Amino acid sequence: MSAGTPKTGAWRGVVVVRHFVALRDESDALVGCSARKSADSGAVLRSRGSKCLAAMQAAARNP
Repeated sequence: MSAGTPKTGAWRGVVVVRHFVALRDESDALVGCSARKSADSGAVLRSRGSKCLAAMQAAARNP
């Protein structure tokens, strides 16, 4: 075996590991973004529900 072979193999391993770490970080960012969007839409739905509930209660109080 030549002395260059282990270095080349190690270098390839580093590149592959970095690639997978980058993919994992990117997917975590996408998941975080999706979770944030879901939380925002949930807050909007809750606020709409509260307004609707308040309107229904006001209508029930004023026949």
